[in-house]
Amino acid sequence: MANSPCQEIDVSSKRSKSSDKEVCFDRISRLPDVLIQHILSFLPTKEAMTTSILSKRWLPIWTSVPIIDLQDSRSCRTDSSLRLRFGQFVTRVLILNKMACLDKFRLEFNMVDHPSYVKTWFRDAVSRDVKELDITVHGTQSFPILKLPFVLFTAKTLQVLKLSNEVELHVPGTVSLPCLKVLHLVWIKYRNDESVSRIFADCHVLQELVLHIYVGDNTTISNISIPTLKIMSIRFATGQHKHQLKINAPILEYLNLEDNLGLEFDLELSGSKCIELNVGYGGWNMLSLFLEISYNLQLLVLAKNDNCRGLGLECRWKPPKYVPECLLSSLERVDFKGFEDVAYQLRMVKYILGNAQVLKMMDIFTDGDLPLESKLDVLKKLLMFPRGSKECQLHFN
Repeated sequence: MANSPCQEIDVSSKRSKSSDKEVCFDRISRLPDVLIQHILSFLPTKEAMTTSILSKRWLPIWTSVPIIDLQDSRSCRTDSSLRLRFGQFVTRVLILNKMACLDKFRLEFNMVDHPSYVKTWFRDAVSRDVKELDITVHGTQSFPILKLPFVLFTAKTLQVLKLSNEVELHVPGTVSLPCLKVLHLVWIKYRNDESVSRIFADCHVLQELVLHIYVGDNTTISNISIPTLKIMSIRFATGQHKHQLKINAPILEYLNLEDNLGLEFDLELSGSKCIELNVGYGGWNMLSLFLEISYNLQLLVLAKNDNCRGLGLECRWKPPKYVPECLLSSLERVDFKGFEDVAYQLRMVKYILGNAQVLKMMDIFTDGDLPLESKLDVLKKLLMFPRGSKECQLHFN
């Protein structure tokens, strides 16, 4: 029986769709290997490996990608057999990867039951002149913390080092990281004070530093002296006592500081153009100090640290004795987040508005719990404050 016109159209449509898929696939397959490798470098390694089933030509391509990005599953935390299988998988990936040089080696995993395997992985990465190491470790009951092999601290090509969670930083007497520009140490452990000072002292081209620190650990990070530093973000977890911090970073351009309790500072930050303070009630007194030493400040972000609730600390903010240079010549924008209509915050806003001679914009974002009537009252108060800059616009959200 002859096909009806409708059946012929349906068959023709299916053939057309099939043909379109083949054409699309053929176009990708015709790309040079170098371009396909670049595309696969944006995928986690496990997903890049699955492309090997597409055709024989695709089979070896993932092994020539200069990025290894591996992460185990949540189930590995409670299943030792899964942790073992993941460890074997990582080893196999390193064996099959053909690249003599690695752009990046990222690994997030629950600590395997044989830590010597892990040290072998890192040695392998360093031997391939790795440029970026991003390591996140979740400790287990058997092996709560990872001790890094010393070979990491003599990696001549390493440009980015990111360490997170259950990692112990034990820096040897000899450190040689001539290319290291980015260093992130997030909630890690430190063997001793010397480990901290050594790694800072021997990073001669370091430009970006991120520190998340547990106050009350056995190590106190009290002195950060890095003349080449341009970007720095420091976060202190809630502690029971004040702590001192000395920072020498004369060309720093951006500083983000998050703290619950008051810090005692000794600072040299004359080049900073952007400062973001995310602090608790006891920490607002540092604002005057930052204004006084940041001669080139252009952007100031003030934010209330929500974790400070319940600490029972009261802020008695005092303005600087003299109008800071940045208010007279450089500060152009101020963002105030989490505004609550308390006396010290109003004093801060009034002082800045009245003395900032070149200020162009002040954005004030109220706390979500503030009633509408209170917001209207705050707005009336703000509009009454004198302004040192005729161009200043006040936005109240």
